[in-house]
Amino acid sequence: MGLPSGAPSLAQILEAHWTLRKVLPATPLWMFPVLNRMLGGQVGLKLEAWQPTGSFKVRGALARLAHLTPEERERGVVTASAGNHSLAVAFAAQLLGGDPRYGLPTGNRFPEQDPGPGSNGSLPAAGRSELHGSP
Repeated sequence: MGLPSGAPSLAQILEAHWTLRKVLPATPLWMFPVLNRMLGGQVGLKLEAWQPTGSFKVRGALARLAHLTPEERERGVVTASAGNHSLAVAFAAQLLGGDPRYGLPTGNRFPEQDPGPGSNGSLPAAGRSELHGSP
């Protein structure tokens, strides 16, 4: 059985690895010996919350945006999500010198990611948020 249609090649995976490695911290893998014994296997947690935007999505956003053509970069980046994807794209675009626009719904279920009034200010200072509708 071969790779699914549109799957990245090994060369593309390695290129993304080297791109991400330059700017993102390694994600720790914590092992849990007590759970290992209880379950009879290896149990580990990969702590993606330690990434700059709090999720693994920053990897995909950075890998994709790093390959924008100059014309695509000039046009800019627009994204919308309930939180993690928009934050990742905004972070990656800012890191690469862009001015992203991202949308988060009003009443976002993650208050720490809501740049609206009353937020605690932990949203990365990247791009311009535009809040629309309800989640």
